[in-house]
Amino acid sequence: LDVGMEGAIARIVDEHKDLLQYLSEIGVFPGVLVRVLGKNPLDRSITLMVGDNLHVLGLSIASIIHVKRSAKGGVRHG
Repeated sequence: LDVGMEGAIARIVDEHKDLLQYLSEIGVFPGVLVRVLGKNPLDRSITLMVGDNLHVLGLSIASIIHVKRSAKGGVRHG
């Protein structure tokens, strides 16, 4: 998703129990709506709004999270 767009987490492609548990604890799991607030071009991290919480995820974690835009093609905020 581009910055300002939102969608629902479709799946997480990883089987590491500790990582999946961490993502679940911060509210990142299939079905949850997220909004991309920013992308850092230097370290390629992504800032997500998950509910009322802000999370910065590194590329290695962000790359395993598949997000599906809404039927309207995503909603751009801001």
